[in-house]
Amino acid sequence: HWRRSDRERSIYNRLAKVDADILPFGSSAGGHLGPVSIMNERDLERYRERVSSETVPGMMMGNPDHVADAPPFRLVLAEALERRSLPPLQQWPDATRGIRHQLLANWTAAGLVEPGHGEGAIDLTRAGCFWATHLQKVLLGLEAATSRAA
Repeated sequence: HWRRSDRERSIYNRLAKVDADILPFGSSAGGHLGPVSIMNERDLERYRERVSSETVPGMMMGNPDHVADAPPFRLVLAEALERRSLPPLQQWPDATRGIRHQLLANWTAAGLVEPGHGEGAIDLTRAGCFWATHLQKVLLGLEAATSRAA
């Protein structure tokens, strides 16, 4: 889902983060229709069997309240990751206040991020793009910890 230039846009990634309806097609595809989340069968053989028998190849369905009520940081982070960057530090969750500079220093030393163009901009390196899901999990995990503590 990464784009090679500004001319390419990951429409799926952008729409998946908002309330747009997305119908999943193919094995492992996911989406949602209104408040209902849908995930197709991941096992390719089971997917083929279900399609051949004219059975819905869905693996799971649910009503994820978090889609409609997603905290703004999730959206800010998703948007930044599409641009191969992280949001500026001042937009990070409150739970990162005491560690955000050290976390950023660690990620910089590991070659995952580098200063970007513009005030407070943080760009992902090639390695950072590869590990972006893990960086995202750390930041969202810290945000979730703050929400539970409140």
